[in-house]
Amino acid sequence: NAILAVDARTGNEIKRLPVSSIGGVRPVHAYLTPMRDGRQFFIAVTDGNAGATAPGAEAVDSALTAVDVTPGSPTRLSVVGEARKGNGHGKLAFSPVSGRFTVSNIADCDEVVGLYEIDARGRMLRVAAIDAAKLGYDGATRERTCDATGREGVRLSPHGTATAPVNGRHFHNLHGTGQFVWIDADAPETRGGVVSTQGGAGGANMTAHASGRVIYGAQFTPREGGQGPRAGATCQIGQIAVIDPVSATLLAQVPVKLAGPACARTLAGTAEALARTAFRALSGDGRTLFVTLGTLAGGSPQQTADARSRKLAMFDLSDPANPRQLPSLDVGASNGHRDFAITGDGRCLLVPANRDNGVTVVDMIERR
Repeated sequence: NAILAVDARTGNEIKRLPVSSIGGVRPVHAYLTPMRDGRQFFIAVTDGNAGATAPGAEAVDSALTAVDVTPGSPTRLSVVGEARKGNGHGKLAFSPVSGRFTVSNIADCDEVVGLYEIDARGRMLRVAAIDAAKLGYDGATRERTCDATGREGVRLSPHGTATAPVNGRHFHNLHGTGQFVWIDADAPETRGGVVSTQGGAGGANMTAHASGRVIYGAQFTPREGGQGPRAGATCQIGQIAVIDPVSATLLAQVPVKLAGPACARTLAGTAEALARTAFRALSGDGRTLFVTLGTLAGGSPQQTADARSRKLAMFDLSDPANPRQLPSLDVGASNGHRDFAITGDGRCLLVPANRDNGVTVVDMIERR
């Protein structure tokens, strides 16, 4: 429950700050706001314990904390603003032209996505809340009822964001339903809607192509062994949803196969049966989309513990609206989440492997 500032050159601690004075606990994600009028802020997102807040009540332990990181500022590395957010895990998307940003709330039906604004001093204010009813979940049937627990309705569970450079439109992945919420955060009256997929669900990551005209969302389904519309082909572990941010329409659903497009072996009964899409990275030249592959929670604690992912998926973006999967690269074995880092020159992708205790270094330009 602290924010730690570290000198990246020496590794020495500079300052340690309490993460929240309004009850926020369990900091998970953190963001740097775009630079505006010479000012920039670090925002820590605390997602608390979602079960501690009663349905329909304001979150008691989910919050946002802003720290001034503007060089030369008299309040540099000090907390300058705080705000309560909706309940549960959250991710942010920022406007490129104003201080507005949107926040997803994974366990909230009254504020599925909140619209906030940060001023030049770092003070944050909630502007609007996008509730489930505005997204078509009006409670008429169980399938149209939002319930963060999943017992009386469906979980929307927003998780993963992107901002479209071409028009500043924000997108949030509804992890539970396979839809993507879009919001015009800078419109005089908040506008938004949903883009639906067929059989898609899950996923934690979205990104915009360098051209700004295409948004990619990685999903866990359809997949081999899935049921109904979420059933996929042999060796399939999810898909990439391709979205046009201008028309807010789905352009394509591109299957992700574990070893590449030619993979025809079944994953059933193997340690890789629970492999799934994780996070994405774009090469600096815009030619390649890399997708790290983690693992799902299985049917038993032992299956979850034994699950392994040993591949890095790649997609050729010669036509950004039609990603073409390439043969996957071998990387170290991992279990659960799998993130990545990119070297400062933008050339190399660093893929961690928590079961092999190593890092695979990938040349993003040469795809090796």
